[in-house]
Amino acid sequence: MRDRFSDSLYNDTDINEQYFLYLCRLIGINNFEKTPFKGMLKILYNYEFYWVVEMDANRIEDTISLKDDFKYNTNYINYDQIYDFCSVLEILVVLAISMNDNLESLGVPYWFWHMISNLNINYEDDLTNKEAMEIMDILKRFVNRDYSEYGLLFPIKNPKKDQRKVELWYQMNEYYNENF
Repeated sequence: MRDRFSDSLYNDTDINEQYFLYLCRLIGINNFEKTPFKGMLKILYNYEFYWVVEMDANRIEDTISLKDDFKYNTNYINYDQIYDFCSVLEILVVLAISMNDNLESLGVPYWFWHMISNLNINYEDDLTNKEAMEIMDILKRFVNRDYSEYGLLFPIKNPKKDQRKVELWYQMNEYYNENF
């Protein structure tokens, strides 16, 4: 995990922070300073997502649309630093958008916080080191697919396939069909 907020290689050193706040607004947090989930959200933003199941590369491609939307609506000189890394926060946001647009329109914040609950990482602020490590351990298991065949982000009672080998898009759909 790296701290994307301290990267000062570019002229617009606050671009990562502004992009982070943009993602927070997409999940219903309009005043970041007042949210009780600051620490957890920063960990999600700093934790890199990479695909283990090949087709999950499509979800990473989806995050580029988020970055492009941010770029289109802001005036920074250099956007490279937001394109060189895909965070777990971005993946959860694009999945929440997909669930809202393709499954049931309950709102992007609803779907995002539903996934946070599934991951069991809805820690409030004043995180202890132990809690931060617990969050990072769960994220590591999520990203590396080191969980049971029933899934983690989208736990399924009766999976048709081992969820460790199924792309997130299909896990999401199977989860929705089983639970909603």
